[in-house]
Amino acid sequence: MAVTLLGSALFSVLAVTEYLGVARPQPFFAVVRIRDLSYLVTMIAAVPMGLFPIFGYSVGTFSSALQRKSIQLQTMFHQLQGYVNELARHKTELEDTVAARTRDLQVAYDELKNAHQELQALDEMKSSFLANVSHELRTPLTSIRSFSEILLTYPDEDRSSQIEFIQIINQESERLTRLINDVLDVSKIEAGRMEWHPAEGRLDELLHDAARTARPLFAEAGLDFSLQIGPGDYLVEVDRDRISQLLTNLLNNALKFTRQGRVALEMRRTGDVAEVVVRDTGVGIPPDKLSKVFDKFYQVSEEGRMDGAKTAGTGLGLAICKEIVEHHGGRLWVESELGLGSAFHFTVRCLAPRLVARSEVAAGGTTGLAPGGQPRAGTVSRVVMVVDDEPAIRRSLRFLLEREGYGVVEAGSGREAIELCKQQRPDLITMDVLLPDASGFNVLEELKNRPSTADIPVVMVSVVDDRERGEQLGASGYVTKPVDFRELAHKVRALLSPSRRPSKVLVVDDDDAVARSIEVALLREGYQATRTNSADDALQMSQRERPDLIVSDLVMPGSSGYDLLRALRQNPATREIPVVVLTGHPDGASRVAALSLGADRFIAKDEGLAKLLGQIRELIDTDVRAG
Repeated sequence: MAVTLLGSALFSVLAVTEYLGVARPQPFFAVVRIRDLSYLVTMIAAVPMGLFPIFGYSVGTFSSALQRKSIQLQTMFHQLQGYVNELARHKTELEDTVAARTRDLQVAYDELKNAHQELQALDEMKSSFLANVSHELRTPLTSIRSFSEILLTYPDEDRSSQIEFIQIINQESERLTRLINDVLDVSKIEAGRMEWHPAEGRLDELLHDAARTARPLFAEAGLDFSLQIGPGDYLVEVDRDRISQLLTNLLNNALKFTRQGRVALEMRRTGDVAEVVVRDTGVGIPPDKLSKVFDKFYQVSEEGRMDGAKTAGTGLGLAICKEIVEHHGGRLWVESELGLGSAFHFTVRCLAPRLVARSEVAAGGTTGLAPGGQPRAGTVSRVVMVVDDEPAIRRSLRFLLEREGYGVVEAGSGREAIELCKQQRPDLITMDVLLPDASGFNVLEELKNRPSTADIPVVMVSVVDDRERGEQLGASGYVTKPVDFRELAHKVRALLSPSRRPSKVLVVDDDDAVARSIEVALLREGYQATRTNSADDALQMSQRERPDLIVSDLVMPGSSGYDLLRALRQNPATREIPVVVLTGHPDGASRVAALSLGADRFIAKDEGLAKLLGQIRELIDTDVRAG
């Protein structure tokens, strides 16, 4: 067997080498030469039979190895395919991320570019504003100085010319005052310190007042003017002074840009919203400028004027108008067509009609002068001390107070005021803030801390508008310069009325600590104050004691503040008692509900005692004037 296998193996090797040309065949093998390929295959097929047994391998073992390698290769192929797919997914995500980042960067670049352009435009507007303000300040100041020098240099000028010059000085002073007030208002808006004094009133009355003031100006300019008010009740809660300022600004704007034709002031009510429109037939506004007219410092450029004239002013009026309207929850917009005119619209939300409108009762206040401008009798014994470092202001206040029938003493400094109070105790003091030797607030504090002067009413009269600080220190009133003498006269007359008695205030709050703190503050202010924790008790006390004013919470156990308001207004005996709602939930719905039921003021508890005391003082002073 071994010989056979060896022979077969040797034969196979020789046959293969011969076929491949490795070994030259010998004659012995010539007889058995391989003739064709099939013979070679036969020989090769015999190799495993001869060789594999020799080396200990088998065909099955080799086949199994090949199969395992094939499986490993397939596994590696599938893993590689997964890696390729994962890389493709990451590539797609990366491309999406890069595209998104590119878009974000483009958006940020566009926003930055726009912001840069806006800053450039704002810088240009501010430069224009400064130039305009300089011009607007210098013009009235030049007129005032020129005509003042004429009057001082030529005292013998005929009386008609003197009156004409004084009228010009007065007009230019008012112009200068408006400019300064606009600048101060904008600074307060930007600082978030704009003061608001909302009160219930009638919007149609404010329109009539504005029309009455504007009508002569339009007549002088040769323009037709009309006032049209649609049917409906126009009871609102607004800051009357600010709404008057808004109407004045819009009417003056129409006057400025209208050379011929007419101006109309219109109002109509739709649902619970009043819409006011000021229409003119003026030059109009270019379409590309409509979105900018309410921006601060912006003015319609020269090309926007049909007559080619440069716009006067500071570019602040409409920005202030927008702030006033939006503070009252309304909307301000403009419609215009170049060459055909403009229409400025604003909206104000109306209240439900009151059973009795207190504004009609309070409208009967007077200036305190008898017919013919003579002082009213019976007040000459009352003495007012005017404290101001400006002699001209002291002189003007002295003149006006003496016309009211009061005696007047003057002090030019804080120290002088304190010394005069020791020598001649005045019945009332008007106090400037900016004094040469001390702040008027410090003088006020010292007067209130002295037992001999603590009960003297002090009315702050200053260009410094810090009403809250004055009230915290004990001021009985606050009037800003330039002085509205009617306002000052009302405050002085209310404080010095011979029949004036301490006003009675009823405080209603289920939180006794809150009610007690308000009661103490009122007592320190000179009021008669009582408190209760129940709305039902408050109603009984109101009918029995007739307080001059009620301060009431809204949310209380049992009957609520709403129930108290409803009951007070339904009873003729208590209908006219002013009510200040002081609540810890000052949402819009509560405000509307309380005011609709007859509340005169609506104050949040977190606004502080100073705000509450100021509103109480204002309402009680109004009742004193009305009486």
